[in-house]
Amino acid sequence: MPILPPDVLARKMKEKYAQNTAGKGSVLVKELTRVIDAGINPLELAAQNYEKMKAKLKAFLDSDLWPEIMRSVDLGLYRKIVEQVTASAYDTAVSVKKVKQERFADNWAPILVKHQAKIHAMPNVTDADRERRMIENLRGLKRLKGAWRRGGARAT
Repeated sequence: MPILPPDVLARKMKEKYAQNTAGKGSVLVKELTRVIDAGINPLELAAQNYEKMKAKLKAFLDSDLWPEIMRSVDLGLYRKIVEQVTASAYDTAVSVKKVKQERFADNWAPILVKHQAKIHAMPNVTDADRERRMIENLRGLKRLKGAWRRGGARAT
């Protein structure tokens, strides 16, 4: 597969986002607007409560209750809830968040293209070569996780 220039890759990512989010439906949360208007930063509160959230989530996952809970939900009730979610509210939320996805595409594309070039420059003659390429690709992508936010690769 050819390596796309960063601007082309970013454009494709943006187009895919638009295709995947148009007309899907969701609910906007009015209470959040009230909280923000009251001068409270819910993102800072979430950051401050990270360890508490992490401990509670880990305890819940360790309890193995998730499958039981999912099986206990009546499909008719689930369908009723899904049908009551308004598509217009979701579409509005998606369009407002579009700038976040575009920032990701613009920042990630050049990093990904640089990574792809490194992998494509590696030897590709033997099975061992291809295995080394695959492993380096996996390791490289893991190192790059979140790199678009930091402006580059994570220090290793």
